[in-house]
Amino acid sequence: MKTRSQILVSLMLTACLLGTFAACSAPKTQTVQEPAPAAEPASLDTMGDVFFYDSYDNGFSEKHFVYVFEKDGVTYRAVADLPADVSEALFALDFFDEHRDEKVRELVGPLPVARIDNLTEQIPDQEELNSLIGKTGQELRDEGWILSGWQLDDMTFTMEHGPFAYEMVMEGDYVPNENYDFDEDADFGPLKVKSVTCVGFGDAIGDVLNEEPEA
Repeated sequence: MKTRSQILVSLMLTACLLGTFAACSAPKTQTVQEPAPAAEPASLDTMGDVFFYDSYDNGFSEKHFVYVFEKDGVTYRAVADLPADVSEALFALDFFDEHRDEKVRELVGPLPVARIDNLTEQIPDQEELNSLIGKTGQELRDEGWILSGWQLDDMTFTMEHGPFAYEMVMEGDYVPNENYDFDEDADFGPLKVKSVTCVGFGDAIGDVLNEEPEA
């Protein structure tokens, strides 16, 4: 589970460090070299190489720094393992420091890329998703699916699993009342999946940031 500080840092980075770590409180003060057009993700050796690309989502925990970016229409996720001293230095940074983005780059940029995940390649096909039809809401939640929103007039629910977001149409005995009150614990559990569609990326970094450290 994330600590309170992890959650805060991840949310603040996601909201504020869009683009390539564009500062929230001040314009960039350094010139960023454009990447070579021929560069491929496999040739990105350090996180400094990865920072050439605009970020879709990014954040860090005590153990990992994660940076999601797009290249040639494909979405990738680069992961770096954080040494203890770098992790401590990142958490010690003042979020409102106008030079915060440069300091993050200086700390993380030299680190080797531990792995690059092709997230576009991991998008499940419809046949795989159709295997979920008939499962209950409770079964999905027991398997780690997260309910993040709903539209009760057509019983459409938004759920997240891994890095992706899904739209699910559910069916069951639940009938919305005039106030559209809905208890996600009591009311969602008995509903069954009628249809499911992958609608894009959800929390593309959380499953990495929440990985249990090796013993």
